[in-house]
Amino acid sequence: MNLSDSWTPRQPVLSRTSAAEEVFNSIRQGIESEEIPIGSKLGSEASLAASFGVSRSVIREALRSSATLGLTKTETGRGTFVISATPANDLVLGNYSSTDIHEARPHIEVPAAGLAALRRTTDDLKKLQAIMEQMEAEDDHVAWVELDTEFHATIASASKNSVFTKIVGDIRESLLAMATTTRG
Repeated sequence: MNLSDSWTPRQPVLSRTSAAEEVFNSIRQGIESEEIPIGSKLGSEASLAASFGVSRSVIREALRSSATLGLTKTETGRGTFVISATPANDLVLGNYSSTDIHEARPHIEVPAAGLAALRRTTDDLKKLQAIMEQMEAEDDHVAWVELDTEFHATIASASKNSVFTKIVGDIRESLLAMATTTRG
């Protein structure tokens, strides 16, 4: 008996999620279950990063997602507060719904990153490293999103595939437009 014929097909399909998605899902679950009640102030980026064992940029991305859904609001200099236990209706970001973007991103950005890893130039790598350093130091939400947009666009460009470059550019423009409207 061939093991792959009997055992493998019954195995669940694994989903790949980023650290930011894992943090976001944890925060969202806490808010929706009311373990984190409306009006609560979430921990600082630094304390959340330490709690989850991730970088502050991962926390920023997770907090942007919760703000996008209308669960939290970040007020500059004050912190991030829970404003709703239920997400707002699906948001439209430019030409795409947030659900469309969330579903499509892994199928676009992961292959683009794979090609970029194979095809990138030394200049592409230097640019990505410089952007990451700026992101790590950035405290302003909108400026960080702009850097994140540039980072992903640079990866798409480094893939040397014009389709990925165009699609990632469209997605990032939509996310940037959303970020500027959710700024606390």
